[in-house]
Amino acid sequence: MCPPPPGRPSKTLKGLKIEKIERSTEGGKTVYEVSTEGANGDGEFLVAEDGTYLGQEQEDDDNEQGEAATRAGRSASEDVTEIDFAAAPAPVRDVFNRSTGNAKATKVERIVDEGVTKFEIEFARPAGTASMTLSDRGDVIEVESPVAIDSLPEAVTKAVLTTTPVPRSGR
Repeated sequence: MCPPPPGRPSKTLKGLKIEKIERSTEGGKTVYEVSTEGANGDGEFLVAEDGTYLGQEQEDDDNEQGEAATRAGRSASEDVTEIDFAAAPAPVRDVFNRSTGNAKATKVERIVDEGVTKFEIEFARPAGTASMTLSDRGDVIEVESPVAIDSLPEAVTKAVLTTTPVPRSGR
């Protein structure tokens, strides 16, 4: 078996493999989303910056389309179009470039939901793919970035390693 890529967690948690940990900042609040893989399915749980357990989700193979939209933080009714970075509005490009040190955008999506347009831009970071979601005016809505388990805040590391995800039945 090959070792995980740099920055990818490789620990196990109560019989589940930690697939990735992602830091998400939205509305000034930072949370860590821990994705796990196990014999009973894949799951995710959230931990606050202070180490507080915030809950969990479990994915199964039922309703894959709806789950894919949910995992991407989207409603199933959103209209998503992949575009070139140059086609994004100037304020979006400017804020992205300033915020990321001119990182190269690897994927750009224009998302329209109930008449509101936003842009999700993916870009590479040393620990993996990160993303930034911006309004059409360039306001940062959310930033998600992968985090190596050894670079987590101490309270988050403790919560991640001591949380016991509860398998959900009903598959």
